[in-house]
Amino acid sequence: MKKLSIILLLILAINTQAQMTVTRKQTGAQIVDGQILIFNSIANPAASLDFYVNNSGASPMRTKIRFVSAVNADGTGMELCFGDQCLASIIISDSYPESGPVIIPPMGRNGEFDHFYNAHTGNGALQDYVFKFYQIDLSGNEIGNSITITYRYQPVMATESFEALENIGVQLKSNIVDNLLNITAKADVEINLFDINGRNVLSTKLNSGDSSVDGSMLNSGIYILNVTTETGLKATTKIVKK
Repeated sequence: MKKLSIILLLILAINTQAQMTVTRKQTGAQIVDGQILIFNSIANPAASLDFYVNNSGASPMRTKIRFVSAVNADGTGMELCFGDQCLASIIISDSYPESGPVIIPPMGRNGEFDHFYNAHTGNGALQDYVFKFYQIDLSGNEIGNSITITYRYQPVMATESFEALENIGVQLKSNIVDNLLNITAKADVEINLFDINGRNVLSTKLNSGDSSVDGSMLNSGIYILNVTTETGLKATTKIVKK
């Protein structure tokens, strides 16, 4: 009889344990475990991932978010607002809010202002930010289901135009390159070329006037060109190697 009572209590605990889901505030669409959410802007609100953490259980749910890992980023410029904390930059492996878990009431959800927002351009390469939504008990132990997502900043579709280069005194003959990248600059500049994984594949300094940069060693594909003038002005554009 005693064993039966213990089994019934375990079953009851499982059935009443809070079940967590995460949805996008903008659309109401559910965000599933392992999902990658892609943003090609650092402008607000286009780059803001506003979310709800939903409790479908019959008891309060204690929730936190862990910044698990990042690619081509370290958390600088990644804004995370959750519960009573809103930070402009975050640290890999830390959990938020630092003050304690956000308590979601039965059949309820979190507040209206919680979000992720990346304002960090980096070097023009793809950036991944991996976050884990999870539940804890009163002792801080992880319980229940968790949801891990990736916020991806993919700037290939959002790099600045020729106009941005012209604003700092630089002109490209074309951003489609066969073997030579032809550049005209009003002042000395430094150029850095990155592949879409963030690897610097070409760096050089150019004097003012007309210059040609040898790109014959590059594989066909898409690259990000960063140009910096001697006075510190910067611009970025996309280069396609044929």
